[in-house]
Amino acid sequence: MMMIDFHWSHITRTFHPVGQGAFYSERHTKQGVFYSGNTMNFNIVYDCGEWKQSKHAQSVVSTAFSKEEDIDVLFISHFDWDHVSTISTLISSTKSIRTVVLPLLTKKEKNLLINFNRVLSLGILELIDDPKSFFGPTTNFIYVRSDSDRDYTEEDNEGIDLQDFSQSNSNSITINSGTPLEIGNASKWFFVPYNHKDTERKKELLEALQIRGFNINRLENDSNYTLGKSTDRNTRKELRSIYDSLSGKINENSMLLYSGPSNIRSRDCILISEFVGDELDCTYSSSYKAGCIYTGDCDSNKVQLGSVYSRFIDYIGVIQIPHHGSKYDFNIDVFKAFDSLICPVSYGTKNTHEHPAAEVINTLSLNHFRPILINEQLNSIFRQRICCFEIKRNKNLSKV
Repeated sequence: MMMIDFHWSHITRTFHPVGQGAFYSERHTKQGVFYSGNTMNFNIVYDCGEWKQSKHAQSVVSTAFSKEEDIDVLFISHFDWDHVSTISTLISSTKSIRTVVLPLLTKKEKNLLINFNRVLSLGILELIDDPKSFFGPTTNFIYVRSDSDRDYTEEDNEGIDLQDFSQSNSNSITINSGTPLEIGNASKWFFVPYNHKDTERKKELLEALQIRGFNINRLENDSNYTLGKSTDRNTRKELRSIYDSLSGKINENSMLLYSGPSNIRSRDCILISEFVGDELDCTYSSSYKAGCIYTGDCDSNKVQLGSVYSRFIDYIGVIQIPHHGSKYDFNIDVFKAFDSLICPVSYGTKNTHEHPAAEVINTLSLNHFRPILINEQLNSIFRQRICCFEIKRNKNLSKV
């Protein structure tokens, strides 16, 4: 006699309308005999910020979850202001943030960002310098090595159970890019971070700083170098000019994230994916294509998404367009490795960078991809609803 056990998962993925920034979330609800009949909730957030830290953006963030809910994992792609500025709002409006996954920075990278952000009066120095102090003693941390700094002594395919990890307070570990993070052993859902280091971006920044007479050695090795310069008008003007000339791209690291099925080719897993948005003419449904790649501000000219996430390429139906649709970070050939993509683009209608570029939107459309424009208008919110029914056949039952 064979008994069939099952559990179902319901996932709501939301691209929130904060404006010129990024705030994306996923609610995972699991139920069934795998979980002793109980319901398990698991919440994740990828980036949380907006360039003006506006009241509107803070309102969107503060109402996304209730005060009684935990954020089980917060993924931070990089430390640009418009991607992290409302994390404090998220902390104050939820019960706790259990685990933070973020790019591993070298001491030089950290000092450079501290010196730069201090002069620009961007209030994220503590987040960059001491994340443990910023989030508090009960938050755990997973630091992701860049693709060029891999530790080859680690097993690449050895996953980490996020539930177990989040229950052990004050933990801090470092992993390789590409290490799968799981929600319990029974789950067929993976989160796979990939920290891309853009050395050319750093080279451009250092050259611009050197031309204007800044001491590069001190910027990278002395976190207090700009302490006495933060009130100097000319210094502030020069650094603001550099920041604007680089379109705000002063971070060398950008951490991408795959969120989606680990294996759904088994006949024991049935998956239905549904896309819903106020701007869509209709609801889109597809089987299997439930995976999403969050890209932060990465340069798609330099990151081959199809190669990085080749294992999951058949499951990916959503890719966030990087850097608010900037034409300088867009390469359509990278997207051609995928089929039938939905492509959310987050931007502010009053941004000064002409985001998203018309040629980006037009090129996506001409190649039969569907760009979804998400700005500060509440009706631009975009959601994906996913249902997964997993069956487990127990063949080892005793005869009565």
